[in-house]
Amino acid sequence: MRTQHISKAMILAVCALTAGSSVVMAGSISQKPMLPVQISITPLQPGITQDTLQPGEVVEFTVKATALADTSEMRLETKLLGGAELVSGMLEWAGPAGKGEEKGIIFTVRLPLKGQGRIKATVTLLREGKRTVKSTIQYVLGNDELGKRKSEPQVKKDGKGRNIVEY
Repeated sequence: MRTQHISKAMILAVCALTAGSSVVMAGSISQKPMLPVQISITPLQPGITQDTLQPGEVVEFTVKATALADTSEMRLETKLLGGAELVSGMLEWAGPAGKGEEKGIIFTVRLPLKGQGRIKATVTLLREGKRTVKSTIQYVLGNDELGKRKSEPQVKKDGKGRNIVEY
């Protein structure tokens, strides 16, 4: 009986130690770093939402990107998909951007008569001519669903040609 009592005490001690170490480990796990750029797509006219857009309607949009770090070049590229047509404006911009500086483009789009159009915007930050980060967002025309941001971290090669991903 004494042996069982000691075993239970040892089990409880091991569980307590394990629980304590997992708490320490959980506290030391770092969060995923924030991207050094923010991007958004919004209609310029007040009161327009994805739910109020009608097929064939002409709407003015802005795509804005804010660099959260100095960059020698920021590229802003927009694509119209699913039958959406450009009426006026430019879909691309490139140039240097300072920390906290917002850059944007304004364009007018005709929504498709059938199907579901989309606006896809991508911002790419470059340093010394090399891509450092790329972020993409989509705006679905006529649906209450904003696309998820996807990011592609910078990919470097080691001495053996293998990819090294930095975050």
